[in-house]
Amino acid sequence: MPASFKTSLVTLIITALAGQSVLPSATLSQCVDYGDYLHWTATVDTPWRCRDISIVGDLAYVANEHSGLLILGVSDPRHPLILGSVATPDDAAGVALSGTHALVADEASGLQVVDVSDPSAPVIVGSVDTPGTALGVAASATHAYVADEATGLLVVDITDPSSPTVVGSADTPGAALSVVIAGSLAYVADDLAGLQIVDISEPTAPSIIGAIDMLGRASDVEISGNFAYLANYSAGLGIVDVSLPGEPMLVGTDLSLRANGGAVSGGFTYLVGSNGLHVHDTSDPSQPLLLGSLDVGSAVAVGVSGEHAFVAGGDVHAVDITMPVPVDVLDTLYNQGTNGRSDIAVSGNLAFLVSVDETMYGSSGSLSVVDVSDPPHPEHVIHQTHPNRLECVAARGDYIYTGSKGVLTNGFQVIDVSTPSSPTVAGTADVRTYDLALDGEYAYVAGYSGMHVVDIADPTAPAAIRFVDTIGEVRAVAVSGSFAYFGADWHGLVVVDISSPESASIVGQVELPRSPRDVAVSGHHVYVADDLAGLQVVDVSDPTQPVVVAGVNTLGRASGIAVSGRYLYLACGAGGVQVFDVSNPKMPRLIGGIVDPLMAGFGAAEDVAIFGEVVYVAAWFGGLQVIPAQCDGPLPVILSGLAAEPVGSSVRLSWFTSQESRHDGFAVYRSRSVSSGYRRLNADLLRGRNPYSYEDATVRPASTYYYRLGAFDFHGAETLHPTISVTTPDWRIGRTVLDPVSPNPFRRETSLSFTLSAAGPATIAVYDIAGRRVRELVNGDLPAGDHSVLWDGRDDLGRQAAGGTYFAKLTAGTVIDTQKIIHMGVR
Repeated sequence: MPASFKTSLVTLIITALAGQSVLPSATLSQCVDYGDYLHWTATVDTPWRCRDISIVGDLAYVANEHSGLLILGVSDPRHPLILGSVATPDDAAGVALSGTHALVADEASGLQVVDVSDPSAPVIVGSVDTPGTALGVAASATHAYVADEATGLLVVDITDPSSPTVVGSADTPGAALSVVIAGSLAYVADDLAGLQIVDISEPTAPSIIGAIDMLGRASDVEISGNFAYLANYSAGLGIVDVSLPGEPMLVGTDLSLRANGGAVSGGFTYLVGSNGLHVHDTSDPSQPLLLGSLDVGSAVAVGVSGEHAFVAGGDVHAVDITMPVPVDVLDTLYNQGTNGRSDIAVSGNLAFLVSVDETMYGSSGSLSVVDVSDPPHPEHVIHQTHPNRLECVAARGDYIYTGSKGVLTNGFQVIDVSTPSSPTVAGTADVRTYDLALDGEYAYVAGYSGMHVVDIADPTAPAAIRFVDTIGEVRAVAVSGSFAYFGADWHGLVVVDISSPESASIVGQVELPRSPRDVAVSGHHVYVADDLAGLQVVDVSDPTQPVVVAGVNTLGRASGIAVSGRYLYLACGAGGVQVFDVSNPKMPRLIGGIVDPLMAGFGAAEDVAIFGEVVYVAAWFGGLQVIPAQCDGPLPVILSGLAAEPVGSSVRLSWFTSQESRHDGFAVYRSRSVSSGYRRLNADLLRGRNPYSYEDATVRPASTYYYRLGAFDFHGAETLHPTISVTTPDWRIGRTVLDPVSPNPFRRETSLSFTLSAAGPATIAVYDIAGRRVRELVNGDLPAGDHSVLWDGRDDLGRQAAGGTYFAKLTAGTVIDTQKIIHMGVR
């Protein structure tokens, strides 16, 4: 986890408290950049279930159950690749690295030693059987430490990789499932026996010197500093102080999760379980704070490399964790008593949802009319059951058009919604309807065995006037100009000439990998939600010769699609909504997405609709979710020069432009990595005229930063310009200074570090935003050098201070230095 995240999160919260929120909110004018938030980036389809993962540099080593060891290249987390593999005799369950060898815990076949000096051609060079079932492994340069289930911990000498030898063992009281080593100690996740701490200073005689039972089933363990982080099947996260190995002490928990595995990096803990990935801020081990979750399916292990986590389960999923919080959902409206597929249409201030009852004996559906005049706060106008399984909906004026593929009689229906609270059937036609699109006086219907053209000039008397046999069930339809585009099960995309609706006919067809579930048209391209094959892009510049020009696998099953300008929104079932930039249709670029745990818990994302500056999501259970739209794309401003230089304890940026077109102002972004993780520093746009400048006073000493500028036009479109780097000097040397507090924001406790250039009297006090003293932390003579003090969020009388913005002030001699603190309040 890059250090820039904590600074970014502080900046976001401070700005929000100042009334200038840069987080997604309930204001319609506020879009978000989905790439800035926790999101899935790619999936590697592995042959079998992944049991463990270990990442070293640009390579990930995966224990892949029946397939053995897989080696992935992860230098580009958006396109991870399987570089090599080797089959092991039994089921690979754990993996660790020792030099150029991978050590695989291979269940009944014990420990396998694999030469991975050539990642494309790994070779088993040695093995040793173990008495029990090898489930986990850790390694040093000379020894492997095997969690051997009922046998406990085994120590294996691997100085000769071709002839590994068991040299010691420690029988743990439970079932050893996972092991990690730190110095001369091994830490074993021992199932029902909790955490076992084993002295391995003498490898031939390991001995248990400490243990703690956190209740539940300990499945994995990681070590960071003086703390052990336990993933627990039934008790979530347990954080244990192991500074005294013989007396471990449980100091923090989150019991709300079921965890199979975990990883720790940079003050953050990453847990995986049946609902995917969960990220905690554990910079204060006594108060783990859940920041965000991402449902990538059931997972058992996770590895972290830079700004990505690699989650191992049915496959390996790459997740961007640069900023491990999800996009804020504006609101979710649940429909009770519905259980099935949903479709959505939005017209004016109303959204219309229809659903199919998917219970065992279900043969009905439901219709919901929702008031979205205030999109972040949708309200039901009416929710009613319907005798038919309603498959689709389209809206125009005072009518909505819907239907069911399951019945012929009245399969196509026109419903009068001029009085939204009292929808009534205005007309019907005997057409089985799976999907429909409106164009002029006609509805084009994807039906049970082909497509229908329905005359709707009189909505009270719709009439089918044309049928075209597409050889199979048609699931989706979209219309553009003189053509209708139908998605047919196992027959791909079918193009129909509708220039004369009464004689509509097929003029083109192209096969697709799976089964189309929804289609959308933009320009000369048709975008298809193709079930398990994800997003497919078809060039229809020649409708008689449609050509598939791109395909992108997605998280979940693609079922609904909508395009607005350069952005495409794909409903992906349990994978939520994925957002793509399709400005180059031949190279769709995943920006990010949103997988709301609440949505995933009640039902998957089935369809999407865009209206104004929000996106509406229809869920499997018939509910409605409102999410912000992706910010629109850039328009260029020509930047002629950009410079960055340290000035005192700040960094000053200076730049000028040679051309500005409809320019509104600049935003300044900063990161600790050249390629990603940039966060905006200024809430208000920087305006003025050449030359421009900006001073960043939130930098740390002896640190390297990367900056880039965003130029906004009058419509809010942004151009991002190339980066520039600068390294700050260590200004603390010979100076009196108060460092930024950490953690910040905080709930229970935060640390204030400061440096005194000379011995003498010093005070540190905390003040509220009105300047009133809240707590005096330091008052006395101190020696020169570095110092720190804790603030527990209480005032001078011991009372808990309210959440909000505070300031810490250091006074030493003639020097006064301050830092802003955000207190989140105690829950």
